[in-house]
Amino acid sequence: MKQICTITDRYEDADPNDLVSFSVMCLPWSGKRFKGLRTVSTRAELEGFLPERHVVAGVADQLTHLGFEVFDPQARFKTPIAIPQPIVSARGRVALFERKFGVQLEKLIRTRMRAGAKSTTSVAIVLGRGSRRPSLKRLTGAARIVLPRPPVSEATVVPPDLGGFSLHLPGDVALVTRASAIHRLRTPTGDRATGAGVTVAVVDSGFSKHPYFRHHGYQITRVAAPDTNHPERDPRGHGTKVLANLLACAPDVHAYGIKATVDRVLAFSVAMSIPGVRVISISFGYRPTEAPADLEFLILFAVLYLGITVVVAAGDGPLPNFPALMDQVIAVGGVHVSPGGKKGVSPESSSFTFGGRRVPDFCGLSSGLLLPNAGPSPDWDISHGTSFAAPQVAGVAALLLQKNQGLTPHQIRSVIKKTATDITFGTSASGHKARHGNDLATGRGLVNALRAWRRV
Repeated sequence: MKQICTITDRYEDADPNDLVSFSVMCLPWSGKRFKGLRTVSTRAELEGFLPERHVVAGVADQLTHLGFEVFDPQARFKTPIAIPQPIVSARGRVALFERKFGVQLEKLIRTRMRAGAKSTTSVAIVLGRGSRRPSLKRLTGAARIVLPRPPVSEATVVPPDLGGFSLHLPGDVALVTRASAIHRLRTPTGDRATGAGVTVAVVDSGFSKHPYFRHHGYQITRVAAPDTNHPERDPRGHGTKVLANLLACAPDVHAYGIKATVDRVLAFSVAMSIPGVRVISISFGYRPTEAPADLEFLILFAVLYLGITVVVAAGDGPLPNFPALMDQVIAVGGVHVSPGGKKGVSPESSSFTFGGRRVPDFCGLSSGLLLPNAGPSPDWDISHGTSFAAPQVAGVAALLLQKNQGLTPHQIRSVIKKTATDITFGTSASGHKARHGNDLATGRGLVNALRAWRRV
């Protein structure tokens, strides 16, 4: 049964003392314009959009001099990456921002409703409707100032009508994705094939210390982005569930949970800065018209320049979703399992074509999952959404990297696509029917970790 999700935006005057987060994209050394960024497909092409090190440092110094707080996403880690990140993240009071950059700001309250019940509410300080872009006169070396908007795509915990049937963690998820079959094998070095030695980051709403994680002995480092705190607190209960799905497929990875606010760009910057990180999982999305240019830039930087595999939920609903529409990411749709064991595309899983890009690439499990609840009394509830399929695939990617550390993001996506299990039943939220072979509803089908592992 489909549960229609509606999004309502309401605007209010921003309080002059409210804090506004933003990022500054610095001028590329080559003089290129960022309008050509979406066509970038190689590291060599991306290099033309990167700023020089002294330009990034200069923008940060100028922002500090203007009275803004500048964030260092690498400060949390003892061994920062050698390559400086190409944007500068900062925040300051609304009044200061308006005065220095000559704009009017508003408060955006975004509410998501599903099945007649309020799902989530996000608040962000954004450019006023009709306001011009922030002036760059006070920032030498700046190309663009970007303010974050709330994502529109995040899974909910409203259960579909499955008659009480659910898949349990970790066993059912690991079994159906065939990850558990790998856990019994050994890597070429003799280690158990469980993801040990691979670092995976999840960017989300927080990560509670549910007893489930402790009982399984998972290796988890919880980190708050610089604009928030208490990463073990998960007010939405979303990140806790996402993390549990990652660890069901790759129980021995070193998992970093990066707690994010509305400013997901800053949290992604922190994830990129983790020493040795190989995979980043994202379970949120934006309308293509609201796609954050700074996040797109950082994802390209992570994949093409740093070799990090970025796994993204395709989304829940009929509309295209960013960053799943990016060619460089692994876009994951959703499959459900019926009480009789039949597998079909989730009726809420997004499927679309955008600029020639077909989404999803393939699927994970997304419906009827019994997942740990982050509430004050640790409990469990049935949840659904491609948000939970994406971290499963991130876990499978970690298993492949444990076997062959030299795999590139492109190779990981390619091998999982070639070995996925065909899904021929059901219709996606976009109205696309699953058929034999590669189709728009499920891509190549359901991830088959064992086949992929054997192919590597």
